[in-house]
Amino acid sequence: MAQSFRFQKTIKSVSHNRGDRPAVFKVAGTDGQGDWASQVAAFLTSRRKDGIIKDWNQVAFLFRSVTNDKVVDFARTLEQNGIPIYAPRSNMFFEREEIRFMIGAILFMFPQYGSIRQVREGQQLGVSN
Repeated sequence: MAQSFRFQKTIKSVSHNRGDRPAVFKVAGTDGQGDWASQVAAFLTSRRKDGIIKDWNQVAFLFRSVTNDKVVDFARTLEQNGIPIYAPRSNMFFEREEIRFMIGAILFMFPQYGSIRQVREGQQLGVSN
């Protein structure tokens, strides 16, 4: 028998009095419709302020690709508006300021790293902007 990493669960709504508010939205548009990312951020922020969204983990976006330039810009706009983003497959992990600070702090704590590290030809240790 193959090992299963799934657990049986029953998903129940926390509140039965959500009124006529839909739980799922589809947002679509065409290019040139203005600053739609800021509009989505304002909408989400207002839902959070009204208590409809209690935790940002209740919000999810589905995209064909998280590396698309428009999606990356969208994620940055949400973060600039205080909405945290978790997209582990976006390849943006090392671009995050807090990650760069942590790597810098670790390198500061271990200054010998640069001298004991094996370097391949053409490879450099440092941050590029």
